[in-house]
Amino acid sequence: MQNQELKNLIQKGNNLYEKVLKREYHFDQPYSIIDLAYTQSLLDDFKGLYAELPKNENPQNLDELYVYELAKICVNQINELGDEFNPSIRIPEQVISMYEVTEGNLDLIKNWLKSQRKNVEEANIRQMETYSSSRRASVALGSPELRVVAESLMLKYIENFKQVLSKYFSDFPGVKQLLDTYIISVESFNQRSYANRVAKATFIGVARNCYMLDGNISLIPEKFLSSFGHEVFGHCLNYVNTDLSDLPLFVKENIGAMTSASKESVADHFESLIFEFLKGNKKAADEMGFEEEFQKIYSRYKDTRILMDYWNKLSMVGFWVLSHTKMDDFDKQVNELLPYSIDIKWPANFVNRHRQDWNRSTGLLLPKVVSELRYSADPVKELLEGVSADRKADLEKLILIGNWTPYSLKHWVRINI
Repeated sequence: MQNQELKNLIQKGNNLYEKVLKREYHFDQPYSIIDLAYTQSLLDDFKGLYAELPKNENPQNLDELYVYELAKICVNQINELGDEFNPSIRIPEQVISMYEVTEGNLDLIKNWLKSQRKNVEEANIRQMETYSSSRRASVALGSPELRVVAESLMLKYIENFKQVLSKYFSDFPGVKQLLDTYIISVESFNQRSYANRVAKATFIGVARNCYMLDGNISLIPEKFLSSFGHEVFGHCLNYVNTDLSDLPLFVKENIGAMTSASKESVADHFESLIFEFLKGNKKAADEMGFEEEFQKIYSRYKDTRILMDYWNKLSMVGFWVLSHTKMDDFDKQVNELLPYSIDIKWPANFVNRHRQDWNRSTGLLLPKVVSELRYSADPVKELLEGVSADRKADLEKLILIGNWTPYSLKHWVRINI
């Protein structure tokens, strides 16, 4: 297909995605009701556009890549919009296909769980013997007095981190715009930290980053750095660089579930990058103002990270097993999970936690649970394997641009480097 034909298709995709955004903006309003006529028109348009698109699975230039991604968006929209007129519930295979999760992704996770078992157990022992020297209480954030103290403590370290970013990352793409335009603050009512592209704001959760002991409130530095690195240096910097790019609208604005695995993979990488940077730059680490040596913080982070990865990966295997079995296959599910779990009670507990998450008609796992498998894909980790230091620096800048599905993110990097 000629280049101009591809550009015409990209423009059609942009025009059609404007209609998608209009529908989404409508649903942001209070008491909105689905407009079935508009939805049907949108569905027909996506079917028509998809029929025009070339089915090229190996794009060689940017226009081909944009059309390749547009085709996947079309399929997703056709499925999502079609569901509005279909009372049946998607089966697990349909959900898994949409998120580009393969058995190969799960094989890598299973291999990790087996190969890293000893390291996980050792990290767990170190946590018990070294880091668990005293009990900790959560901060009662419902207390105005305590909330002010905890928020003030967090805001102090946020300001320190912003100064470090301004001083040591001023030349990194998007950092200046991020610091100039985004609000970086605390969140006391929602435990989770999160970034909001529409609000141009990110909020670091106080509850998970502070604790109380003997009447005093203290920061948990490794959790704070993880939250800040993930949300600010990962998600927000991705939003900024994407907004600054000349990517098609349907790549800039496609921030739904089908791109969430890529976005989380990017944010996870920059979360770990912050720790590696501070480990290699004592002056910057000192400027963070922590009350203990950064090496101790770093050691705790590494142990905490492998333990967190263990639980996350174990859950992915759990969701995969449930997605490929039926509601009454309890014994089969437990037996399939046992080889991967250190705690022999975990498989039965995991299966029982999801005893209400089945389609009563088919006996198959509900889409909302199957969709957790999208986090099985880790495209950034795959891209970084065996990469030289110079190429890694270029790659890190590229992965912050765009909202891509996992395969497309890899194509985006390959075409640009």
